[in-house]
Amino acid sequence: NKDERNIRHAIFLGDLTDQCQPKEGQEGADALKILEDAGITYSLVRGNHDTALSGLDSKYEPTATPEAFDEIFARDNIASNVEGIVTGIIADVIANGDKALYAYAKKFDKADLTSLEVTPEEIEEAVASVAPEFLDILREAAVNIRAFHEKQVRNSFIINEQNGVVMGQKVIPVDRAGLYVPGGTAAYPSTVLMDAIPAKIAGVPEVVMVSPPGADGKINPVILAAAAIAGVDKIFKLGGAQAVAALAYGTESVPKVDKIVGP
Repeated sequence: NKDERNIRHAIFLGDLTDQCQPKEGQEGADALKILEDAGITYSLVRGNHDTALSGLDSKYEPTATPEAFDEIFARDNIASNVEGIVTGIIADVIANGDKALYAYAKKFDKADLTSLEVTPEEIEEAVASVAPEFLDILREAAVNIRAFHEKQVRNSFIINEQNGVVMGQKVIPVDRAGLYVPGGTAAYPSTVLMDAIPAKIAGVPEVVMVSPPGADGKINPVILAAAAIAGVDKIFKLGGAQAVAALAYGTESVPKVDKIVGP
């Protein structure tokens, strides 16, 4: 049942013909048709789980290797504990600041950065590279998001209905909010709009955004375009646990924020 899990790729293990089709006849063909109708790509592998990791044929993944299948089969193994790794990254950022951030950008993003903060010139270049039609869509989305969240604004009030009795509530924004925005193959300009615009409506003086750079040292241009439309104040080329640590604790370049939000 494809509705029980978010299936993106299936592995068909069984007895295959030389043309990489099931020998089981109609039953096997029906199984593949179910996958195709559901829009799920699949690999056809001779044998069972053990033999799947050697001597395989694949459909839609002609470059599949035994190592690739090792990785696929290991995805459901939740025993991998990343807490220690993340704890180490956080401690490194706290102790070494920008130096650690440059090192992690090189290690994880393959980016040899000369600066962490995105310049106004880089933002202008990114906006200019985005299709005008897409910019119009972003602006329209921003208008809609702003109209909705403006209705959610909470106001301060004072009650002084009796002599000598004063009651009230004062609603104030945080001084600085941090936005984590995914990049690379998971670039979501909607995250920028839906996180930054409410903060601006709430009156947050400074909105700081982080998003991982590509190997060229640049953030996805649609992300930068959305940031410009939403009014983000500072943007840094950072991703992963190191980016969140930088926002939480601050470094020489990245200001410490009061609240961190994301997708």
